[in-house]
Amino acid sequence: MPVYSLLVGTYTRSEPHAPQAQGEGIHWMTFRDGDLSPGDVAARVVNPSFVALHPQGHTVYAVSEVEHGSVHSFRIAAPGEALEPLGIHSTQGESPAHVSVNPAGDALFAVNYSSGASVLAYTLESSGLPVGTPRSAAHRGQGPNAARQEAPHAHCARPSPDGQHLYVVDLGTDEVVAYGAGSLEHLHTLALPPGSGPRHLSFSPDGTVGFLSLELSSELAVVRRDPASGTLALLQIHRTFLGTGRGPNLTAEVLVSPCGRFAYVSNRGRDTVTVFHWDGERAEAALLAEMPSLGRTPRSMVFAPGATHLLIGNQDSSSVTVYARDAVTGGLDSPRTVRCPTPTSLCFLPDPS
Repeated sequence: MPVYSLLVGTYTRSEPHAPQAQGEGIHWMTFRDGDLSPGDVAARVVNPSFVALHPQGHTVYAVSEVEHGSVHSFRIAAPGEALEPLGIHSTQGESPAHVSVNPAGDALFAVNYSSGASVLAYTLESSGLPVGTPRSAAHRGQGPNAARQEAPHAHCARPSPDGQHLYVVDLGTDEVVAYGAGSLEHLHTLALPPGSGPRHLSFSPDGTVGFLSLELSSELAVVRRDPASGTLALLQIHRTFLGTGRGPNLTAEVLVSPCGRFAYVSNRGRDTVTVFHWDGERAEAALLAEMPSLGRTPRSMVFAPGATHLLIGNQDSSSVTVYARDAVTGGLDSPRTVRCPTPTSLCFLPDPS
């Protein structure tokens, strides 16, 4: 069985939304056939709350979620070894929450949650290092939730699978803003229900269907994407919990299986992961199961290579839960939990073979 390497972003400094920070920066873990083992610290960065990998697997990027936000770039010398610092670039704002790379590997995107530029696009040279002055755009507006939506709060910048468009999810304005990926030219704005608080977006493999976690309303929204124009259309909204009462809960990550037939949403508060089935012919999502995360505040999730397992980062219990995943039914089974300090972002390196 191959051994896979996993990079874990963490909180190193206690924050109101992460009061028990125990991380030391970016951490290594190793994964083999369902068994997960902790490793050494890969890089010491303050609050590297989200990490992303270059498509070619040679460079890793991490936001530093602090007052004067930045994106750190590192060369991966070898799995398990210290990351080689390449550069630090300002995000021109406060509390960057997400970083991503386009499929071609020539552009890097970051968003600021608290203030400043809502989204930035950095050009990447062939080595993976950002160069030049980034393009930027700022959102305007607010939502009805006075405590969480007093201003724009960009939370995710997701390139489309074909690399033509960039979608910025804004929790503060209840919107998903579509841009031309190369220019940050505004193309379209999808308005979500007031107070829903969209957080993260993931696409089906062909890029025609998107799944949105609505943090404040504990719901999953399904959208249709027009690949030609980049516009999004809302298809349906589903709650992310079973039963009639949910208690305090905030959704976080949403993942779509490689086959495109299943979506997974993490629930912080209920501390569960909800499994949805997507019927492409009927264009309908259905809730299949709600599974315990076996930890507190499940924030990040990732599929292991081959999507044989689902890994869940439990931020406030400092643990990662590994579920075996059935590719036919989408079901989760045989969980195992491993210690990991305040995990907030999980990122696998490519197949070592």
